[in-house]
Amino acid sequence: MWEAELAVRHYGCPVSDVSSSHSSVRIENVSRVRLTGGEAKRLLAVDGAESKVAAFAENYRDHDATVEFERVSAGDANRAYFISEVNYPANNPSILKLIDDAGCFQYSTVVVEHGIEHWVVYTRHKDALRRLVDAIEERSNNVRLARNVDVGPISDEEAIHYHALRSELTKQQLAAFEAALELGYYAENNQATISDIAAFLDVHHSTAGEHIKRVENTLLSEVGRHLFPDVVNQNTQPETLRSDLSEC
Repeated sequence: MWEAELAVRHYGCPVSDVSSSHSSVRIENVSRVRLTGGEAKRLLAVDGAESKVAAFAENYRDHDATVEFERVSAGDANRAYFISEVNYPANNPSILKLIDDAGCFQYSTVVVEHGIEHWVVYTRHKDALRRLVDAIEERSNNVRLARNVDVGPISDEEAIHYHALRSELTKQQLAAFEAALELGYYAENNQATISDIAAFLDVHHSTAGEHIKRVENTLLSEVGRHLFPDVVNQNTQPETLRSDLSEC
């Protein structure tokens, strides 16, 4: 099985078009449902300062291809969630339709920054990937093959899990984690501190510490769900929660 990462500038798509002029906003295409014809409804997660998210939403609603863009999360939530419905023209359909038409498979979460959609696709045959790239380019879109590797049988999910983890980390969190690794923060007998990471990134000590804390919580929780699914499931059962609360 081949795994490829495509960086796509999809002209005519509101997600790609609007995010290109809102560089401080990060979008995740969390879930998507295809409707009749060229219409598609999706759940988008938008990260950024509230004022930036509001400006993004206003421009998104004004896009010619947007049918609906409704916020479904509270204003004080950590992330803003929107339900988006888009009507794609027949001559430039959604990237997901082109992936399906080429016979490839798509990893569910798509990250969009600076107008670039980052798609991870899987295929048994490399010629299917070539057809996909050609189909995207033929419709006057820009596409770059960022990565293309043989990940072996589909039962080997290491690469899939890796991308699921990355998709939950913000750009700032990834930068902090990369800096921590580069400075040897997690190495045995390490001498690096949060202050070193902060200096490396030129941010405040508390900012670096918060990024590292969130990275560690995200990664350890994800690893725990894969290593000990029974424990995680047990801890989330209503009976267990009621029992825990009764002992408080």
